[in-house]
Amino acid sequence: MHGQDARATGAEVVFAGHSAALLRRDGYMPRVEAFRRRHGIADGAHILTILPGSRPGSVRRVLPTIMEAAVEILNRYPGLHCLVSAADETVVPYIESRLADVRKRITRPQRVGVCREDTRLLLCAGSHAILSSGTVTLEAACLGARGTVVYDLGWLTKLLFAVFCRRMRFGPEKYLAPFALPNALYAWLGRPKEQWPYDEFTLKKRYFNAGNIVRSVAGSLDAIPSEYDVEAPPT
Repeated sequence: MHGQDARATGAEVVFAGHSAALLRRDGYMPRVEAFRRRHGIADGAHILTILPGSRPGSVRRVLPTIMEAAVEILNRYPGLHCLVSAADETVVPYIESRLADVRKRITRPQRVGVCREDTRLLLCAGSHAILSSGTVTLEAACLGARGTVVYDLGWLTKLLFAVFCRRMRFGPEKYLAPFALPNALYAWLGRPKEQWPYDEFTLKKRYFNAGNIVRSVAGSLDAIPSEYDVEAPPT
């Protein structure tokens, strides 16, 4: 029920807004140095943060492709660290199993680890985030975090999309309709794809694959200073 309709019934209505509107990057930055020390990461080192979601099924669908990309990225940038967010303790064993494989394929395997801390602090401490599409993309945008958005639907959902959502493209160049909330807002405002906040690779393997993720992350890392500066972090 809309607020105006609710008031017509005599109900007391209070507009609370969305909690993401209260997010402020400067509220988290004073805690970043301590965060980096806890994870054994030098002050000037960049961090690739990976937020694969909280639902075990989604994590299992997206994480293998993300970690395949992470191996190439970590080998390309030997000073880069990588932290994978575990939003739910039940997914930690699975994440650790994927990281065990990654550690065998990179130099200095201690650069990779699991993070059980506040995802918003993780977003502020990192230089680039790989985000599983969802509310976290809106939080990332509010915090000014650089990122690449990915997602892979379950087979049943893909089937439903194929049946009920035939027109999934828009614009003169027929872009895939965005999943990431910040991108969707820009698309709704009529902004061209070049102005969307995040690269987005979703739905099909031709989009959601390790090669596309590597190109997006590398393009971002190459465009920022060689050392992370807590006073002027990459945004």
